[in-house]
Amino acid sequence: MLESLQAQSARGLHQALRELRGDRHNGFHLVYADLRDAFVTWGDGYAIQQLPLEPGRVHVVTERSFGAGESAREQWMAQAFAASSRTWRRGGNR
Repeated sequence: MLESLQAQSARGLHQALRELRGDRHNGFHLVYADLRDAFVTWGDGYAIQQLPLEPGRVHVVTERSFGAGESAREQWMAQAFAASSRTWRRGGNR
């Protein structure tokens, strides 16, 4: 795992993390990005999963994401941040 974190880009890290064995790590959620790409890798103690994160969209990842006890909180947070982001982009709240 530590060697993976030496990757030169988010895509390189994403590829390096594909080699992880899910049964060798406790559960985790790892979000990583650079100016070109954004990804999330997570493990549940048994398997490792990976997803790209869409650009231009607010993503909320918590300790309860990806089946680890999700609730309406994540959706509420994403909507609140998206609304805030739209206001900021229009130059509001000055």
